Amino acid sequence: MTSPLPEIERRPPVLAKELLASTVFLLGRLGYAIKGRAIEEFEAAGFSMYQYSVLAMVGEESRTSQATIADALGLDRSQLVGVLDDLEERGLIERRRDPGRASGSWCGCVRSASASRRRSWRRSTRRNARSCTTRC
Repeated sequence: MTSPLPEIERRPPVLAKELLASTVFLLGRLGYAIKGRAIEEFEAAGFSMYQYSVLAMVGEESRTSQATIADALGLDRSQLVGVLDDLEERGLIERRRDPGRASGSWCGCVRSASASRRRSWRRSTRRNARSCTTRC
């Protein structure tokens, strides 16, 4: 027969005073927490962070080249193609060949995508603001 193990009191980890005094450390930690919550909200709305970022860029310009989007977001151009394929399949963007360039394509946002993106952003920022005031 074995005796039960005593329960160990669990306390939240305590940060070192040096870290608590570091504005850079605390801002980095806050930014990481907000980014994590934003990603959760975008995914709940049916978007990845990359998809949302592409829709935001395309929504501001009537025509945006794929190369411009990739460079602005710091994405590999081949990685961007998968994001664009998904958005196009969902009817949120359209891509067309640029007649002035042999290998270039441009992207345009359809109206429903702009409204969907704005709703997702409003929902995400409201929830993040509420949770930040209570937890951060």
